[in-house]
Amino acid sequence: MLCLALAVWWPAAAVALVAVGSGWRSGRQSVDAFATLVESSMDVYGRDLARALGLSNEAEFSRATGVRITRITRKGERGGGVGGWA
Repeated sequence: MLCLALAVWWPAAAVALVAVGSGWRSGRQSVDAFATLVESSMDVYGRDLARALGLSNEAEFSRATGVRITRITRKGERGGGVGGWA
């Protein structure tokens, strides 16, 4: 009986494995594209965001400014939040 169940379900397991692998690859590609877009937006608008948050008037966007922006805007336990919102 077990052999019959394995014989019937084996193709479904192979299809599921291919679907999971395809989904994993698609998800990784989507995350990579999103990360590239976020990085590009910070390259373009990072100084404007720092000025809007009152952090910097510098012409150069530095790593320290980026860390301060992250601390202000991150949600959760470690984030400061803007306006006292955590």
